Amino acid sequence: MRSSIKEPCYILVGCISFFTSLSFFSSTSDGFKQYDFFADVKRDLRQPSLALADTGKAGKTHHKKTKKTVTEENSNLVHFFGCLDSLGKTKKKIRIAHFGDSMIEGDLITSTLREEFQKTFGGSGVGFVLASPLNPSFRQTIAQSFSGNWETVNAKDHKPGEDIGIAGYTSFTQSNSWVKLKSKEHTDLLKLFYGNTAADSALTVEVNALKHKLPTTKKLNEYVQTLAASDVALSFASTTSVPVYGLSLESDSGIIIDNFSFRGSSGTYFTECPAELLMQFQDYLHYDLIIFQYGINVATHKNTDYSWYERKMLANLKHMRAAFPHTDFLIIGCSDRAVKVKGEYTSLNGIEPLIDTQKKLARQTGSGFLNLYELMGGNGSMKAWVNADTSLANKDYTHFNHKGASKAGRLIYSAIMKDYNTWKKKHEAI
Repeated sequence: MRSSIKEPCYILVGCISFFTSLSFFSSTSDGFKQYDFFADVKRDLRQPSLALADTGKAGKTHHKKTKKTVTEENSNLVHFFGCLDSLGKTKKKIRIAHFGDSMIEGDLITSTLREEFQKTFGGSGVGFVLASPLNPSFRQTIAQSFSGNWETVNAKDHKPGEDIGIAGYTSFTQSNSWVKLKSKEHTDLLKLFYGNTAADSALTVEVNALKHKLPTTKKLNEYVQTLAASDVALSFASTTSVPVYGLSLESDSGIIIDNFSFRGSSGTYFTECPAELLMQFQDYLHYDLIIFQYGINVATHKNTDYSWYERKMLANLKHMRAAFPHTDFLIIGCSDRAVKVKGEYTSLNGIEPLIDTQKKLARQTGSGFLNLYELMGGNGSMKAWVNADTSLANKDYTHFNHKGASKAGRLIYSAIMKDYNTWKKKHEAI
């Protein structure tokens, strides 16, 4: 059977003509309302930025800069600011933990924060050091070597029963394991943090040729040794393998900042560290501020919905809050990251939505928030840092180089100090 196309065409043309005429027809009666047949098309042409906002392409148009670097007018860092304020009045120690991904690996950013804080408030030493770190030669703030027979596990690949320490890593001693550290400056104290064994065997540690027999009775044990030199050599001997969570070189007063980098992490591994063990670390280390700097392994160009990350990170932050109930938290928002699109490097669409999620996490957990993305220049800043006359970032358009990391550290320090000085003026006025 043959069909004719003429009749449908007549009907279609008639409908178009009818509805088009309605778009020009206006009446004040209740029976008719003004109708625009092309309204949907016109809306798309009038408001392209609204469509772009949903994908994160709107850039600065829909993400206004905030003049505050820390949320809620610094109220979430009152404890830490109070500690800073008291340093000039009494001899004490303030300790900061700086957790992050590869952006702070090798003590990058953290070393600048440490240098600036110690220059202003006193203190010395690089703080926490793993017994067998992943890439010791990359870290320039301390020279380290160790025997090749350490067995190291981390929060992502550990077996049941293997406790993971505060750094996300645990090193297990083998026969005659050793570590050598050479600090750039003299520090007062060496601290060793280690665990226990099923056999509860004694651990013998030789520190600069002096042997010490240490008990392994508790889940977390601390050994403290006063140092006379900047070079430290430790060797370990025990009948069974003993978990070593790390060492620390530090002064007995002033500011101590520990670098806890975990390459490839999104900051969601903390729940792998037993809360009981974390609380015991706090009994020894007494953190006044914990900084979380993650996001570069989370942000993508296509994804702008980070509700999944919010759920996972919120659980981890609550886990840490329970272990460190009297410590202030500061979340540093993700730095810029660029990807090549049609031959040009542009900021990831997902960066700003991710930062909004991190701000929300700060509000939900009573944490301070610092917007590193805005501090470094906002949209397009990573491209600018890579292509600067003196390059500040690597060609992966993700990681800072040493000069860039130093600049980022100074930006973070200046922002914290700006908020501290604001708090101090208000505090002194009361």
